[in-house]
Amino acid sequence: MKIEVDEEAFKRVYDNVSHPIEIRDKNQKIAVKVVSQFGEESMKVVEVK
Repeated sequence: MKIEVDEEAFKRVYDNVSHPIEIRDKNQKIAVKVVSQFGEESMKVVEVK
């Protein structure tokens, strides 16, 4: 089995910088999930106003 990793993409997600979210609708909801370095997960759904 061969795995290809996009190193640049991996560096972007393994950081503490927020990434832009495209808002398409005023009533849109987005889910934000955070995973700590220990594997603890937290998710919150936020309504875009």
